[in-house]
Amino acid sequence: MTLGDIIELEQDGKKVYFQYLKESEDNNTLEGIRLFYDIYTDRPEDIASVIKGDFFFLTFPLKHGIKEKGVTLVGNVTIPKDIVFPKSFRRKNMFGSGWRILLEGGSSKVVQELNEEQKKLSPSGMWSIPLIFENLEKGWRLENWTIE
Repeated sequence: MTLGDIIELEQDGKKVYFQYLKESEDNNTLEGIRLFYDIYTDRPEDIASVIKGDFFFLTFPLKHGIKEKGVTLVGNVTIPKDIVFPKSFRRKNMFGSGWRILLEGGSSKVVQELNEEQKKLSPSGMWSIPLIFENLEKGWRLENWTIE
């Protein structure tokens, strides 16, 4: 795997794409990706066109996942200089109400309402391939992610 690789995930005839952005730091961490919101039925002829859409960041078991059915390396596109895998993420607070903001270095804080900057934070952790498709098919986006 090479930074910039474009990976196609396929499930039930539908395809989504992500770009490999960050190597795992050790055997206990996952690779960093940027996942694009668009769902395709056919692979675009110009694979670089998929990285022009909106996206969010996730971690993904890429080195292991590339061996799975439905996970295909389809190209490599230089990572734009302004795209950097983030150091902070968000998730629903599992121990009460509000959101947990996970910060660089392992610390975190709980907030009840997200400010505009926090609304741009990607989800903490990894999503399985079925969850990626389920969420994208439902129209999930960072800006409409709410606590339910």
